[in-house]
Amino acid sequence: MQQSKLIRLLSSLSAAEARRFESFVQSPYHNTLDKAVALVQYLLAFYPDFSSPALEAELISERIFGSSAESLQPLHDLSSHLTRLLEQFWAIEQIKSNPKELQYQLSEALLSPERMWHHNKIWEKGRKTGEPEEKDAGYWLREYKYWEQGMRQAQQLKKRQTKDFLDSRLEMTMASLDRFYLIQKLVLCCEAINRSKILNTEFAPELLQEVSHYLTSSKSELSQVPLIQLYFQVLTLLQAANDEEYRKLLDLLVIHQDHISRNTGFALYTYAQNHCIRQINQGRSAFLDELFLLYKTLLQRAYLLEEDGSLAHWHYKNITTVALRLKEFDWVSIFLEEYRDKLSAELRESVYTYNLAALHYEQGAYKSALKLLQQTDFTDVYYALSAKSMLLKIYYELEDEEALGYAIQAFDVYLRRNQEISKDHFLIHKNLLRFTKKIHRFRIRYASLSASEQKSRAAKLEAELNSASSVANLSWLQAKLADISS
Repeated sequence: MQQSKLIRLLSSLSAAEARRFESFVQSPYHNTLDKAVALVQYLLAFYPDFSSPALEAELISERIFGSSAESLQPLHDLSSHLTRLLEQFWAIEQIKSNPKELQYQLSEALLSPERMWHHNKIWEKGRKTGEPEEKDAGYWLREYKYWEQGMRQAQQLKKRQTKDFLDSRLEMTMASLDRFYLIQKLVLCCEAINRSKILNTEFAPELLQEVSHYLTSSKSELSQVPLIQLYFQVLTLLQAANDEEYRKLLDLLVIHQDHISRNTGFALYTYAQNHCIRQINQGRSAFLDELFLLYKTLLQRAYLLEEDGSLAHWHYKNITTVALRLKEFDWVSIFLEEYRDKLSAELRESVYTYNLAALHYEQGAYKSALKLLQQTDFTDVYYALSAKSMLLKIYYELEDEEALGYAIQAFDVYLRRNQEISKDHFLIHKNLLRFTKKIHRFRIRYASLSASEQKSRAAKLEAELNSASSVANLSWLQAKLADISS
């Protein structure tokens, strides 16, 4: 039973959740089956890994139903019942964790003639509960639901309410709905258009032209709502893809920085970063400085940090890589130390060591970079690939032919034997090995070749390298080839 859906769901509970769920099942309000209580107590005794042989279905059935049980069907039925209880538990936990939703559901329960006398007080309390740091689409959806509920209440009490009272609630309901729709429409359209650019496909969302025309031409206050302004500017940038719209987005991000949450700030700056990356890929190297400035802004505003204050290792590596390309060695040295403890404990040392080795490598301190890489066991497959790639480059730079040969052979074995490596990563690193060997052999034989042979072989190898579709460290290979004949 270890692989059953119920066990998998139970294993996802935190320790506190597991205790609360056991109490939930024990409550006769939620559950009236004594055997369900017995089953959850039996199973949670093996929390959190659930790896005991005592979790065999036959043994559990015998324990819960007695030795006379002739089939496992009763256990399957009881497991399904317990799974439904767990789903109910999560739904209730979710509502309890959101005070505004809890108040809304209470107000909905009170929206009946017998309880109407108590409704308005609860409705007013719920509508004012939990003012968020940003008024996103979710906020306006909740506002819409509340005002729509208040409108239904006013309609039921119309004999005792004025026309203005009813109309004001109708007006607020429509205003909330408009804000929800426009924000969510723009968010989804930006995401869809961005994905279509990545996949090189056409995408034309319905009503987008009408929405764009309204926001461009209308003097409505809707066009001044911070998130509507921001996402409409992102949309404009995605469609125009020019530097002017990019600058406008950055200006709006500064203007509205106090009205957006960490998650929204990160999402919006990601669009700005994507613009920079597209420009860099088109050969506009000045945008590497722009990308670096965006990363520094993201760090300053803590937009890259998780809820617990941690920094994802890929952000740590990407920031280091961009800064190193700009030769910002002093800045990188400070950054690596300052954010080291914000990395997850599991990967902290290997991620820190790899990026420190990258710093030494870019500074030309090949032996110190080599020492760092050799003293660390990179268990994460992608850091292992990056570390092995750097080792190749170091041995090449040091002109250590024997070590380079061993490193290429060991790398090839690793690629063939590691089942975690994706097909794409396998291909680009196989090509890295192939071209590293070819360029290395060309460097060794270069002096012994005639001038015409040097030129023709360099041209042939350059053409082969440039025509290869997927090669790791391509720019480094191109630079090494150019160095030989320079």
